[in-house]
Amino acid sequence: MDFVIIAFILKLKCQLLQTRLKRLACRRASSDDDLEGLRETLIKEFMQIDCGGCVLGVKEMGRLDEKPFHAACAAKLPPKEAKKEASKLYTTWEKLLKNPSWKPFKTDAVGNNSQEEAVDVDDDMLQELKSAWGEGVYNAVVRALMEMKEYNPLSNRSITYELWNYKAGRKATAMECVEYMSNQVKQLSTFKRMKTRRSAGIA
Repeated sequence: MDFVIIAFILKLKCQLLQTRLKRLACRRASSDDDLEGLRETLIKEFMQIDCGGCVLGVKEMGRLDEKPFHAACAAKLPPKEAKKEASKLYTTWEKLLKNPSWKPFKTDAVGNNSQEEAVDVDDDMLQELKSAWGEGVYNAVVRALMEMKEYNPLSNRSITYELWNYKAGRKATAMECVEYMSNQVKQLSTFKRMKTRRSAGIA
């Protein structure tokens, strides 16, 4: 698709998103559902963009990170064996994470007689994993469990998509996502103008 068309489409989308944000700011009390709808729209838009290496993008919450498994196996096994073992180990834990019958959680007392469920880091299977393959793999599994618990009922344990600021390591706000897309449009437009000038032989 031509750069001009792409830039035009993105510009229109950004304008619509910015308009929705302004309306939400004026309706603070009743904006929760609308804001959630806006975030869902932004997630769909970002998923259509190749965000490899981007500051902002979409993160799969509850997705088990595969890199620590390869690193752990590479540190203990010959290259050919390491690759095979890493894949096997990762698949095993990925399936276990999705199994509702495995419940590595505990209930902690919080102030005012309330309770909060948290990952039981002393769970036997987690400790065996840590002992056998190290902190990296163990932390990856615990992180996936925490994300699943935060974003889904534990009986579900499915992957959820979230707007994410990779540079800051946190959930991205709707405003910064809209601004980011707007900046991308500006950069795309600038690139198009430079390309046109070069094609025309203009310095």
